[in-house]
Amino acid sequence: MFRTEFSMNTGVLSSKPDVVIQRDRLHRILDRSVNKSFFCLLAPAGYGKSTLARHWLVQHRRPAIWLFLEPGDNKPGQLTKRFFEVFAERGLFKNNDLNWEAPTCDATGHSINFNTLFNDISTSLSDATTPLVIIVENMHHLSAPDALRTFVNILGSLPSGIKLFMLSRKALSHEVASALPLDQTCILGPDELAFSFDEGQH
Repeated sequence: MFRTEFSMNTGVLSSKPDVVIQRDRLHRILDRSVNKSFFCLLAPAGYGKSTLARHWLVQHRRPAIWLFLEPGDNKPGQLTKRFFEVFAERGLFKNNDLNWEAPTCDATGHSINFNTLFNDISTSLSDATTPLVIIVENMHHLSAPDALRTFVNILGSLPSGIKLFMLSRKALSHEVASALPLDQTCILGPDELAFSFDEGQH
């Protein structure tokens, strides 16, 4: 039996991963935004960002690619490489001849082989029968200007129909936030993601 501890002061629930908390009110918010392309879940650890995204995807039966960023990904070449790796695992990238030994970044934030990589991936994503959802977790690890520009370029390379979830313990950087069209973006912050008293009792 798992225990959950709920703080009335912070609205943060601490629990084992296997504990399922029904958060219907947040599912309704996401459902109303189902036609949008970008979803930002922004709150400190313990607010249920990953669990909410996972349960919503299961509910809607959407195939997803999950990318967990690490501190070392705060470089344009490494960030592009991480996207390459997760897409390649799903069979969405066919060219395995790229050299990642010395990634570089030009003035626009494009890392080495960026155009070749994302043109190939965008074609594969566009041809998918069911549009994919891409979840990027730990967006707070991105802070270097070149890495942020690269991420913005990645956003611009995604074909229509793709949904992107960005999970972060902090607010998104100005560079990323300003690249998101307001009418296509759903943002849930700490106030929305905090567990209500009823949710905390389950």
